[in-house]
Amino acid sequence: MLERVKIKMQEATNRLSARLSGNYYPDSILAVELTNFCNCNCVMCTQSMNAAYGQRKGFMPQATVRKILESVSERNVRIGKLLPFGLGESLLHPAFLEILKEILQFNQGRKHFESIDLHTNAILLDDKIIEVMLNSPATIDTLSFSLDAASDETYGKIRRNRQLNNATENIRRFFRKRNETGLKLPKAHLQFIVMEQNRHEARQFLEQWSDFFNELGIPFQVNYDWNPPMRIDTIFFKRLNPFKNSELASAEALHRDVAKELGLIPPEKHSETGRIIDSQEYIEHERPAARRPCSGPFKYQSIGWDGKLTVCCIDTGRELTIGNVVETPLFSLWEGDKNSSYRLWQIKGEFDKMPKCTICHNLDSPQLSDDEITEFLKRKGHAELIPIFFERIYG
Repeated sequence: MLERVKIKMQEATNRLSARLSGNYYPDSILAVELTNFCNCNCVMCTQSMNAAYGQRKGFMPQATVRKILESVSERNVRIGKLLPFGLGESLLHPAFLEILKEILQFNQGRKHFESIDLHTNAILLDDKIIEVMLNSPATIDTLSFSLDAASDETYGKIRRNRQLNNATENIRRFFRKRNETGLKLPKAHLQFIVMEQNRHEARQFLEQWSDFFNELGIPFQVNYDWNPPMRIDTIFFKRLNPFKNSELASAEALHRDVAKELGLIPPEKHSETGRIIDSQEYIEHERPAARRPCSGPFKYQSIGWDGKLTVCCIDTGRELTIGNVVETPLFSLWEGDKNSSYRLWQIKGEFDKMPKCTICHNLDSPQLSDDEITEFLKRKGHAELIPIFFERIYG
């Protein structure tokens, strides 16, 4: 108990120190793709389209991981979230366990990352990895388990392998071992992306995992959206982000229908929008003048296994790359001229200068407030753009 109190006190001290130094970015995300190889070939994932983008496949060298961590340490930066994954399955990395240990050691007391979140299909989740997650000085905060099916047949159609039983047993073993320790972290999200191929299994998925949680006496919640915040273990029925912008409306409608069928949307809210919305505004190719800036160039750093840095969570083709962290320090790129141009184009609404952005609506990006935009413009000597921005958004 005393050790946990010490850890909490150290976390609070680190948080305060970073805030006072001006190097605290609570909503920012650093995604580090350990590999873009995967042991699944999912129908809804661009991972299988790497060849179409001309992307090579590989594993991030441990030296590159270390270089990224050193950049964070040298700048005494405290970032909202570290995501040690990208387009592939991180656990495939031959040095995954060593990298995980190094990251957790680096973040003792949450010195540099408010949270560390990992997505995995759990096929390779073994006892050694679970042991490190549960018994390190720092911890993974959230494990998002990608499942998307309740039966091996449907899993095979979506993920194009037959490893559901193996993945399920690994996940169940993780929960049992965590229960034995009395720990609450890592919390887990059991993810079910709603598609035509699996909608018939949504209720079965919900019942299977609800029964399991109840059997172990684990409190849990069920979400069809990012709200309410997933602060405990969550069964998450997520909306599909389709490849084509023209398919958003049907994906939205399907998601809403399944959420209704599961009783996740109260009848009195069926006509409201919220995050499950009538999607016409998101499939128009003519962008509304008041489209807000995306927070990607301000808050999202995504580093590919080969060191390429992009500022977009869906830029699998690396069209918005601003440089390579192997050749140039991370924050020199992040604060450099190219990303400054991206930020200004977003603020001025010049989305056509970033072709990737003409077919996107910032759906999964962190929030970017007016105050943050104003502060950036002042800091960069562009105060004259402040009234222009407000006129564009609110005029």
